[in-house]
Order: sequence, then structure tokens, then C-alpha cells
Amino acid sequence: MNRSARSVSIEARNTSMIRLLIVDSHEIARTGTRAVLNQSGRIRVVGEAASVAAATEAGRRLLPDVALVELRLPDGSGIDACRRIHEASPGTRLLMLTHGADDESIVSALRAGATGFLLKTINGPDLARAIETVANGQAILDGAVAQRVMTHLCSLSVSTCGKIQPQLSAQEKRVMDLVAQGKTNKEVAAALGLSDKTVKNYLSHVYEKLQV
Repeated sequence: MNRSARSVSIEARNTSMIRLLIVDSHEIARTGTRAVLNQSGRIRVVGEAASVAAATEAGRRLLPDVALVELRLPDGSGIDACRRIHEASPGTRLLMLTHGADDESIVSALRAGATGFLLKTINGPDLARAIETVANGQAILDGAVAQRVMTHLCSLSVSTCGKIQPQLSAQEKRVMDLVAQGKTNKEVAAALGLSDKTVKNYLSHVYEKLQV
């Protein structure tokens, strides 16, 4: 292969890579995440930030495909970072990764533009797949987080629920009810005779209709 052809090949590979920004106040966490994701072959970490301000600047300067954001930051929250990154780089997909969060923080993050919310108990390969999923325009939630979101939505006031429920199809309501009961995607799939992928698609549609 001559130099010109080799350059084209390298450029083609690079354009297919998912450009990732890591936002976490802990250097060790950023280093560990970078090391894990560098093994995926499809993700390239293009920047790191340790605060909301730095994340905003990095988002504006780097225009990453995905930003992986910790909920707790020294000068604000990951929710603030999501809002500001989205304003600075509307094309960047936002994925929260944290040790834990209350229901309000989870819902607020989704409303701030996050298309995924994961817990740091996730392993490396699953995190890489989650980033690819979000980069491809799909939503993803940790199973425990999905349960809490659904439970939170089901506990809304009657008037609010009355506005939400008619938007959902009968099958979407069945999926939502089962997730709210604490069932995993696999358990929901088995109960309704669906594939795991179909359940994920239903949940994505539900989140979109509920604007979260």
C-alpha cells in the first residue's frame, strides 16, 4: 500500500471512531476510564475535564461525539455540565456515569439532555457498548436507574399522569409497568415474549414520549 492509500485508510478509521470527552473531578477515575475505553478499538478519548467550567470549554473546543459526565463536580453538578455542554456543542450526546443518585437528580439529568445514566458498578466492556449505543442516537439506562425513573413517573400527580399515559401504546404501558416493578430487561422480555432488543426499543420510545 502506497503512502497516499495508507493515509486514506487511516483517515477512514479515524472518522469512524467515537470521540469522547471524560468529565470527572477525580484524576484516578479519569485515568482508569481512559485506560479501559482505549481497549475498545472504537472509542478515542479526545479530552478530559474536572469541573463544569472546564467541561463547558472542552465541549465548545473539541465538539466530542459523546461526553461521559460524573454527577458530582466541584463547581456545580453533572446536570449543570450537561446543560452547558449541550449549549456549547448541541451535537454531543451526554452520558452520566456516577456512584449513585437520588430520583430527582436522575430525572433532572435526563431533562438536561442526558441520553443515558449509568452507575460506576458497570464493567469496562459494557461501558464501551453503552457509549456506542448513545453515540448511535439511542438512550440507555442502568437497570436500577430505569426502575427508579419508572417508579418516579408512576408516582407523579394524577393530573400529570393523565397527560402522560395517553401518549403510550398498550405495549409500552405494559413494559413500563414491569420495569417499575423492578424487573430487568431480560425479565420483561420473558414476561411479554419479546427480545431484549425490542424491550430496549420500547423503553427508548417511552423516554422520548415522556421527554426524559
